[in-house]
Amino acid sequence: TITPVFGALDARALYANLEQINLTAGNTGALQLPTTLGLSVANNSSTAAATVTLGLNADSQSVTSASSGLTTVAMNGATNSSVTVSGTGGVTATAVGGAAGQTVTNSGAGTSTVTASGVAFTFTGGSGTDTLNLINGTYTATATGGAGTADVLAPTGTAVVVSGMTTLSGFEVLDLSVAGTVVNTTMTPTQHSQFTSLLENASNDVITIASTAA
Repeated sequence: TITPVFGALDARALYANLEQINLTAGNTGALQLPTTLGLSVANNSSTAAATVTLGLNADSQSVTSASSGLTTVAMNGATNSSVTVSGTGGVTATAVGGAAGQTVTNSGAGTSTVTASGVAFTFTGGSGTDTLNLINGTYTATATGGAGTADVLAPTGTAVVVSGMTTLSGFEVLDLSVAGTVVNTTMTPTQHSQFTSLLENASNDVITIASTAA
């Protein structure tokens, strides 16, 4: 275990046989993890933000935080890896689904912004406003918007198929407003019925209703 206080730090060449990194004051720059199996990062500050890039193609790494500061994590192809936040700080997670078994969980009141780079992952939002950005693909993910009242599902491509998702619920806003892109998304009637608001830039965006799961 190490307990550093720093700005940006590339830990890939600095530490060996490391199981845990404790951040007592967050960090002001990105912490780049080595590929150590099972390495965990805990932001133990109640107020500071933390920014972490998981080890490239690593396995079973994790980031946890209960801070009022934002937790920012790049998943970086790390298999079976997780981000878990509580408190009010919220989470921004990128490249989610780029490897198998990735999960992002926000059990607090902060904002979640999750951007997918693959079609299989688990996302659970909190009581703040959650946004899930989806690229092209046929999704088998599980995503729950949580207890927020304006959670956003944002397909960003021309072929975003969510009708085969195990769970897609708790989202109130369907955002098709990507500038310069005719968004085409396919979903089930039940999935579509959860939305109370639609955002779009182009009048020729397409919502396809699938009668059965894809």
